[in-house]
Amino acid sequence: MANKKKKSKKVNDRKLQMEENKRLWRELFELVGQIFALHPWEHFQSGNVFALAPQGNEDGVFFDVEHDRLPNTRSLTIYPSRKDYVYFLNAAQGTSREQARQQIEQARCTLFLGAREQLPEQMLSCIKKVDVTFGAGLWPWIEYKPHGCAPVLPDETALRWILDMLGHFRMQLHAIVENKQRVDFAHGEMLLRAYNPSHKVWMNMTAPFVLPPVQPPMPLCTDANQLAVLASCPRSEQVERIEFDYGWLSEPVCDAAGEVPYYPIVLVFTDRISHQTLARVRCHPDAFRAQVFSVWCDLLEQYGRPETLYVSRDENMELFLDFANQTRIAIKQVKRLPAAEKVLRDAQAL
Repeated sequence: MANKKKKSKKVNDRKLQMEENKRLWRELFELVGQIFALHPWEHFQSGNVFALAPQGNEDGVFFDVEHDRLPNTRSLTIYPSRKDYVYFLNAAQGTSREQARQQIEQARCTLFLGAREQLPEQMLSCIKKVDVTFGAGLWPWIEYKPHGCAPVLPDETALRWILDMLGHFRMQLHAIVENKQRVDFAHGEMLLRAYNPSHKVWMNMTAPFVLPPVQPPMPLCTDANQLAVLASCPRSEQVERIEFDYGWLSEPVCDAAGEVPYYPIVLVFTDRISHQTLARVRCHPDAFRAQVFSVWCDLLEQYGRPETLYVSRDENMELFLDFANQTRIAIKQVKRLPAAEKVLRDAQAL
């Protein structure tokens, strides 16, 4: 009897979840219609900066309107962080390998409008389930790409976030198109939407385009006892200089049915002098920080503390700087990591 009740509850919960999912999609399509009615593609072009300062998020969110990102389409892309927007601004820079790496690392959500024939099959199936139609006009579809993952249909959590972001963007459009707020995009101004806590209201402000400051990374370890233990490890007599780097495999994988396909990370630690591979680990993007910390701790316990850790990327310097200082290890940023780079090349990692 108890098992039947549990099974019945699961069925009901699933039905409720499906209905809520349909409701969110319908709300999204309705909001898309409202944005489309303001004709943003007639008023703006790619590079006109629309920025949002969400409460509790100092990194910022950015929007960009584009023509023909795909042939005969109009699109609106949401970049959920400063770093993701910088990747967009620098899209044409760097080598093809660097550009491919940035495409993998970048998180974004793009709303497309185009002919029905252009819609991906998965999106058409979703629209049928939601039971909406867009007739002979432009049809919308969403390409949601989390950091380190392949584009997918957004889940319920992502849908709520997209609705929230597009709601803010609609108000920005309304401020310019309907309320005639002046923004001189051509001379470096942006439209910034931010919350005024004194008046308890969201405000649209014209401001010079300035990227928000880079936010300090979360420390690899905040456990004082564990840091003290690692700092007390003896100096290594075998490995004095260690290189660290990581790369991305170029093909997404899926560990289980229904999960989001992701690009595996290959992280490596090498001996800078002997070029010996000390550790090479493959992991999910979400497990990256934990995996780096775990492997680094194992190396300290196995070999002792090296004199210097060498990195080449800014993000790796930021990742290790506090931890290295806490464990009394020098850290140095250099242009080349010969041993680590060879391991990543052999692994065909970007």
